[in-house]
Amino acid sequence: MCEIAGPGVSKVVLQASPEHETPEFSALEGAEHNLPLVAAYAMRDSAGRVFDGPLLTAVRSTRNEEVRMLPDEAAKSRKVYIYNGRARFTASLGPEDAFAALAAFGPLQPFTEATRPLYFKLLSSLAESTNLRLS
Repeated sequence: MCEIAGPGVSKVVLQASPEHETPEFSALEGAEHNLPLVAAYAMRDSAGRVFDGPLLTAVRSTRNEEVRMLPDEAAKSRKVYIYNGRARFTASLGPEDAFAALAAFGPLQPFTEATRPLYFKLLSSLAESTNLRLS
C-alpha cells in the first residue's frame, strides 16, 4: 500500500492472482491452500516494480486486513488501475520478466468507487460488504 502514495509513483496496477495452480505455477508461489490473492506492479520514476508471491494472501488475519484496506487506499488515489481478469503466477520469473508478464495484461480500468466491486469480485466469491461482515 505504501507504493500507492509513494513519491515518484505514477501508476499502480492491481490484478487478481490465479485461484488454482496453472502451468506457470511454481513452489515459490506458496502452498495451494495459501496462494497469493493479489498481484500488482507499480511504475516509479519510469521503472517497474512487481509485487507477487505468498506475502499477498488473505489467509492470515494481518494480511486479510491489508487486502481489505487496499481498495480504500486505491479508491483515494488517481494512480491506481485494475485489470478485470486474472494475472498469471510470476514468482518464478526474474524482476524484468515478471514485470513484462503482468504489464502485458489489459485493458486496464481506473480504480474508482464504480470499478471497486469488479475488482473485489475477482478476489472473493462474496460481495465486499458481506466479506467485511464475516471478518
